[in-house]
Amino acid sequence: MSSGPAAYRIVQEALTNTLKHAGKDAKADVLLRHAEDGPHIQVTDDGAGGGRPPNGRPALTGPGQGPAGIRERAAVSGGTARAGRLVPYGFQMQVSPSWM
Repeated sequence: MSSGPAAYRIVQEALTNTLKHAGKDAKADVLLRHAEDGPHIQVTDDGAGGGRPPNGRPALTGPGQGPAGIRERAAVSGGTARAGRLVPYGFQMQVSPSWM
């Protein structure tokens, strides 16, 4: 099974989450490293895009798969995904394969 389409969708979903939750002015970095076991993906945003309301919690808007969908997509391909908030702001998603 080719890992390319799964990797593309994982990055797409992570960047969509950045736009939805960190805001349109947030900065995101995508690190894609190809190794013998497949692509390793890391998407990190700075959380500084205006997506946070005054109480400091992330804005939750609209339906979506988010990290759960990414974990599911990675698992279907035999990989793993980890996600979490960064201090003081930001979010990071890491996906590692085991599908090859």
